[in-house]
Amino acid sequence: MQILSSPAGPHRSWRSMREHIEEALRALPLGEAEIASVAARLLGSPPLLQENSHLRFESTTFLDFRSKVNAIVEEFSADGLTLENYLRAAVKHPSVFYQAPATVHANIEGVVRYFRKDGLTQKDYVQAVVKQPSLFRMPSATVQANIAGVVERFRKHGLTFRDYVRAAVKQPSLFCMSPATVQANLEGVVEHFGKDGLTLGDYLSAAVKQPALFSMAPATIIRHVTAIAGLRRLGLVHFRGQEDAPPEQLLKPLFDFLVTNPRCFCYSDQNIALRAKFSRLTGTYPRGATLLTWSRSRVEKELEIARGTSIPLSHEVGKGWHEDG
Repeated sequence: MQILSSPAGPHRSWRSMREHIEEALRALPLGEAEIASVAARLLGSPPLLQENSHLRFESTTFLDFRSKVNAIVEEFSADGLTLENYLRAAVKHPSVFYQAPATVHANIEGVVRYFRKDGLTQKDYVQAVVKQPSLFRMPSATVQANIAGVVERFRKHGLTFRDYVRAAVKQPSLFCMSPATVQANLEGVVEHFGKDGLTLGDYLSAAVKQPALFSMAPATIIRHVTAIAGLRRLGLVHFRGQEDAPPEQLLKPLFDFLVTNPRCFCYSDQNIALRAKFSRLTGTYPRGATLLTWSRSRVEKELEIARGTSIPLSHEVGKGWHEDG
């Protein structure tokens, strides 16, 4: 019998461990490259070694990956879980392979039961877990604490459990994200732009509509807003009320627009630069803030038509356009 040993143990035993794991994985519809990758990551996983260092491979169901996978897929098939998407998730997060079905069930069912009154369905949560595989292993109490911590922090600014749970279903990483991180993300942006008229309540309402904002670093959002302000300074966009904005809050009309159109907060640097390139190369200046509300694909199409070419715009869009005016 082979005993699971640590990487510091005999080479022969360590090689045998890999052989056992790869043999177990071949019972599943996985390619050889996936099997090799998963085995290597499992062998390099401290939790695997620490939690199971005394298991005897030939006398335990520990490596019966096929039975575990089948049991979990069967349990949640009515919620849209398939063998294909479960394996895809497990390959991204290999520790899922040795998770006991009862543990996975408890992790998922516990979260759903706790937040059912806030609109969370088991189907929604299972789909979120597939997109964020670490949730298969995350205890329900941890997920509950993550959600509750954010809601309690921002309850006085209008955030409800229903709002945040709905946001997490759309942005599954929020189920895993610590309240301190979410708080820092939101408050960091508001602290930077508070003097310009952005309030925490407004930014929070934008995040509820565009859940990615809960997880995006303040530096990223600040850079995006600065770039959009550059479009305004160049006269490429115009925000309602900007002529009447007080001198100390010239960007307030910009934030009024962004809060109403929160996806613009998330535009990449290249996306914003592309819009400036469009107006400069075509001489087209859409009315108001239309340049920001057009989809990126429309901007690309309009520009290609105007130039009569299909050369990828990434070859032309550079950095620094909003700084050199």
